[in-house]
Amino acid sequence: MTFFPFQVAYEIFQLIKLLINITSGLVSMVLKAEEDTSEIIFHARNISIDKHSVSVRKSSSQIKINAQDYAEGDKYKIRLDETLSKGDECELSLGYTGILDRHLKGFYKGNYFASTQFSPTDARKAFPCFDEPYFKAKFIISLARPFNMTTLSNMPLGKYEAYENDKTWYWDVYPETPDMPTYLLAFMVSELQSEQSTDTRIKLWARSDLTQFTAYAGDLAPKILKYFEEYFGTSFPLPKMDIVAVPEFGFSAMENWGLITENVLLVDPATSTNSDKRETAMVLGHEIAHQWFGNLVSPKWWNDLWLKEGFATYLEYFGVNSIGRLWKNFYFLRHNVRWV
Repeated sequence: MTFFPFQVAYEIFQLIKLLINITSGLVSMVLKAEEDTSEIIFHARNISIDKHSVSVRKSSSQIKINAQDYAEGDKYKIRLDETLSKGDECELSLGYTGILDRHLKGFYKGNYFASTQFSPTDARKAFPCFDEPYFKAKFIISLARPFNMTTLSNMPLGKYEAYENDKTWYWDVYPETPDMPTYLLAFMVSELQSEQSTDTRIKLWARSDLTQFTAYAGDLAPKILKYFEEYFGTSFPLPKMDIVAVPEFGFSAMENWGLITENVLLVDPATSTNSDKRETAMVLGHEIAHQWFGNLVSPKWWNDLWLKEGFATYLEYFGVNSIGRLWKNFYFLRHNVRWV
């Protein structure tokens, strides 16, 4: 296990060019050294860093960079001309470009959207970062998108403004997140449409011709959320929760904090079976449980992964059973207890 000697906060500006499958951006990291160091080492994979844009400043003074380059293990290393002492703060900023591929990892492209899947360690494919769960940080996200598309991120949209006086492009600016690891960060740009649930904090997103099939999840999600607020004795920690139907997705769902993505969200009353409905309910229970156990409290390292997943799997049944569905705890025993 490698601990890079920094605490970190991010401000990220991301420009998404869907037609040519390119993304470019600027990231600014505020770093605090946890020990004396003359090197800054962070993660970057399959993204091109503009070396001329790399800047390190301390107390408004520029720090000279002696060397910088990619290093083994998805890392980028910057060697400074001076040593940062323990407790020193500096600001690292740099520009970068990346590719929107269809591999369903990092920041990837679908047929009518671009979305993220950063868990476990693919945030480094989208922007330079400290991409391990130990490095919890606050994020301020700005996304440039075409005028006819919508963006989403972990926090509710703060404001939007014209992109360099071009009325066909806009910057969507999102307020600062709470502290969280990079694998829980999420953002997307799409032509999806939303349906409001009975809880004003929760919206369901799907293609415009499929939003009618979010009604089942839209009925369950507020009830499960309310149950867990009472169960944990604390309100949902974020101002909103978006739940997005993403068909081109490598998992059944992902618990991004405040922006759940899944591919089993839609239920057609005419064709969906009880098994389909049960799966949708269980996935909702699992991902909403994660908003507390795994997000509000998140693992320090990957050897604790079993803990967050084990408890979310256990608690999903409590959430679903609380709303009076027909599937009782014997379903947990049948599907999660194995012979040894």
